[in-house]
Parts: sequence; structure tokens; C-alpha cells
Amino acid sequence: MNLTDKAKRFAERAHEGQIRRLDGGPYFTHVENTALTLFKAGFREEVVAAGFLHDAVEDTETSIAQIKDIFGGDVASLVAFNTEDKSLTWEERKQHTIQSASLAGIEEKAILAADKLDNLESLLKENKKHGDDIWRMFNRGKDKQAWYHRSISENLFKNLEPKEIPSFFFVYKRLVKEFFSE
Repeated sequence: MNLTDKAKRFAERAHEGQIRRLDGGPYFTHVENTALTLFKAGFREEVVAAGFLHDAVEDTETSIAQIKDIFGGDVASLVAFNTEDKSLTWEERKQHTIQSASLAGIEEKAILAADKLDNLESLLKENKKHGDDIWRMFNRGKDKQAWYHRSISENLFKNLEPKEIPSFFFVYKRLVKEFFSE
């Protein structure tokens, strides 16, 4: 079994029974969408595998050590970059992610962008159905979410050469601008 398939199966088991906040669908679809975006953009197998695993440590009983043992240090490092420290406040976690995004390499940024793109697409879909009622599902409202997504979308492009920027970065940036327009 190749690394990507192994990561997919691991993520399916790790996220079994978890549901998405907005639509109530299986949580696994989010990590699968993230990995698929990375695959379609031509990223190497380790990056796609990390796309499947990017929420495993943050949202399940999985540890970075387990990821490293099963998938190797490269995948573990990518997952660690995309794992928030839940002992921090929401604002502290998001500020850390924003700052890290500006300095990260293309692979770390790509996982972050694919993750946030799928989250935003879910927001857009549910907003069409339910309007501003969706913000009741979050501890932080639309203003804080707008700050976070705008900051991420700006920092994704920092320190990258134009030729290395995948098209889905631009899709994310456009959707952020449209959805959070004032």
C-alpha cells in the first residue's frame, strides 16, 4: 500500500464518528478534500499524505510521535506545522498560524491553504442555505473569522516566487475577498 492510501485509511479510522460542524456530514470528507486539492495541484506523496493527516493530532487521540513512526519524519513535520496547540486561546492559536504562514515553505503553506479553502467552501455553501445564522455555530463571529481568513490569505503569498504558487491559493484569496467583503 502506498503512503497516500495508508494515510487515507488511517485518517478514516482516526476521524470515524466525527462530524462537520456546519453540515453534519462525516468529518473525514474535510481531510479527504484537503488531500485531493494537494494531489490535483501535483504535490508529492508526503504532502498529500499530510493533507489526509493534518487534523489527526489536533482532533483525535493521535500523536505526532505516532505519525512519525507510521509515516516518517517528513510527513510528521508537515502535520506538526498544521497542528494548533489547543492549550492556547483561539486568538493565540490563530495569530500563531498567521505568523507561521508568512515564514513557511510552499508545502506547509499548501496544506494550510487547502485546509482553509475547504473550510471556506463549506462556509459559503452553508451561508447560501442559512445566511448569517451560520455564525451561531462558532465561538467567534464573522468579524473574527474574516480577520483570520484575510490574514491567512495574505500571508500565504509571502516569500514565494510567483511560479511556485498553486492556483488554489488564488481561488482561496478570491473567495475570502468575496465572502468577507464589507
